[in-house]
Amino acid sequence: MSEQVALALPSCEDPRRLAGPQEPHAPLWDALADAVAMALGDVRKASASDAFSFVIPTIERLKETGAPEAIWRPLIEHALAETDGRDRLWARLQLLLPPRVLPVEVPAGAVPAELWVGYDPEVIETARASGDEEDFARTLFVHRWHSVEEIKSILSTSRSWTQESSIGRALTFAAESYLYRFGEFARAEALLEELYDRALARNSLLDQAKASVRLALAQFALGTLTEAASSVERAEEAVLRLGPGRVVPEHPGDVARDIYPSASMEANFACFFDGGWPAIARHWSAAAKLPERRGVALVEVGMAAFAHARAGERSEAIFLLDALTRTLDHLQPTVWAVNGAVGRAARAVWTLELAEFARDFRRFALNLIDAGVGNWPTVSNTQTVACMASLLGDLPEAKTYFERARAELIPGAHRPQRAIIDFDEAVALQRLGGAAAEQTARDLLRTTADEFAALNMKGWQRRAEAELVRLDRRRDTESSSKQASA
Repeated sequence: MSEQVALALPSCEDPRRLAGPQEPHAPLWDALADAVAMALGDVRKASASDAFSFVIPTIERLKETGAPEAIWRPLIEHALAETDGRDRLWARLQLLLPPRVLPVEVPAGAVPAELWVGYDPEVIETARASGDEEDFARTLFVHRWHSVEEIKSILSTSRSWTQESSIGRALTFAAESYLYRFGEFARAEALLEELYDRALARNSLLDQAKASVRLALAQFALGTLTEAASSVERAEEAVLRLGPGRVVPEHPGDVARDIYPSASMEANFACFFDGGWPAIARHWSAAAKLPERRGVALVEVGMAAFAHARAGERSEAIFLLDALTRTLDHLQPTVWAVNGAVGRAARAVWTLELAEFARDFRRFALNLIDAGVGNWPTVSNTQTVACMASLLGDLPEAKTYFERARAELIPGAHRPQRAIIDFDEAVALQRLGGAAAEQTARDLLRTTADEFAALNMKGWQRRAEAELVRLDRRRDTESSSKQASA
């Protein structure tokens, strides 16, 4: 399995693939912008509704094709100057502007972070109350915190819609919320399969690519690894057919953010199957520095720290963990991507046994749980608490949270994740449990070694076998000491 995945995924070292289109369509953008300007000049001479029925879709098209903000923002501001009052048209134009994103004040040496503010509540309320389904759909952003009940209500409302673009936006919003916010991977998978089928029916390569990337993540989190690998291949094929330089928005409402799947997929598969950890670390360290990636830099730094830890690059991992901790101290747990950053970085803390970070990451994970934030794909808030408690020497708390981490898994699914949780608990028991827990640790390690072998998780299998050897050596040493003192 891991060899097949490695062959399917190209190198992930070039972060510039994430930076936007490489072949600007300047002549097209200029022509569209000129047409909008002419239409706006005729607003007072003709019907405003007729003019704006052309202006708004054309501005949207400019944004979708990656036109620079300097081209389309003046057009929106010009159009707003021609509107009267705060009505549906005003709200629609406001929603064409970029959502407000504010820099977070963090201490020196911290990871730069942004707080997604979005739009004035009056804009959202007006668009939903007086607009049509397309206006409502434009108000949906995964970056803003919504409860599960709100997501279900929005999804229910969208079931009566008729426009494919609006339906797709609502389905994507709900699927990504379940996938990244709440760890509801089975729900996300069902919605993403629906999105893919809809995209296939209307022959939209762009939407096929987006749905396949997200579907692969959901399937990977569920442990359906063969299906996840197939979705990755399908996504890559769609991206290639879109042509060079084509931008795939990462989330609805984003502008010029490429989700070319290979890099993130290679990193996700490596969590189970291992891989080129130094290259993965370099990729995510570089990607996190790109200005347009600042909204997800937290999770990318966490992934880079974990990759450095797996590569044995201790000092590099500690440097990133220190910077990330400084930032997480200034963020609420419901901020976008905090759960991913905490979960990924905590794996680095656990891998390198960095007890000096354990108290902070235990606190971060407990804050996520208390706030109702679920798991990011391939990581677990409760498993993080368990591992950090172990590093802090609190075996009772560790055992409680390992059991909670297992209880969160769907029976029959999540086989890789379940095996890793069992392995982590065996390590905790070996470190803290003494002779009384030795047999339990040994049984868990034997079971997980067999499970890792069955799943072709060779790196994890070697780790389990190494822990068994360590247990045997300790037993032999203790036996020799007893014989010598007799």
